[in-house]
Amino acid sequence: MKIFDTIFIDFDGTIVNSLPAVGTAIIRSLENFGITGLTLDDMHAAIGPPLSRSMCEIFGLPRENLRAAVDMYREYHAGMLGLYTIYDGVEDMLKALKARGKCLVVATSKWEKNAVDILENFGLVGLFDLVAGDDNISRHGKEAVIEYALEKLSANREMTLMVGDRNYDILGAKEFGLESMGVLWGFGDRAELESAGAEYIAATPEDVVKMLG
Repeated sequence: MKIFDTIFIDFDGTIVNSLPAVGTAIIRSLENFGITGLTLDDMHAAIGPPLSRSMCEIFGLPRENLRAAVDMYREYHAGMLGLYTIYDGVEDMLKALKARGKCLVVATSKWEKNAVDILENFGLVGLFDLVAGDDNISRHGKEAVIEYALEKLSANREMTLMVGDRNYDILGAKEFGLESMGVLWGFGDRAELESAGAEYIAATPEDVVKMLG
């Protein structure tokens, strides 16, 4: 494969397993609006899209309740940062890519502050040249985050690769003419990633390093 000098990396499902924290916070938030009976298994669909889409389009929250539900989510979630775990091999992957001179960027639909706080908890924030996420103002969704990161870094699109575990990552990359790599240790699967048009597929973090070496 060709050489890339800038690597955009999804957060939830690619760097960290966020299901216990994100899923539990969503479940508790929705219960306040009469949406009950959801389990963590149901929450797999919520890892990847923006929170607004998960709550309204996937789980049926009336849009007029979205702002209150998001506020509740953030309150619950703030007490759950200890539930996040780094996927096996990902820290070594990040350090190996950084040692090879890659510009590493988190590109996530997650609230940017949460992503920074979690990376700081794991001592990994210093590996990234930029952490780009939802800014709680106008930057929502994967496409908006990718556009912001490209402009912020003046990145060469031909030399930039998007790495992620869901179709949202692949489709967001395509929106800006970026190539993409789907990873299989998160919440998507090969069929989803290939259907979205991922140019490359990596089964493990070690495979990412080999492929980008």
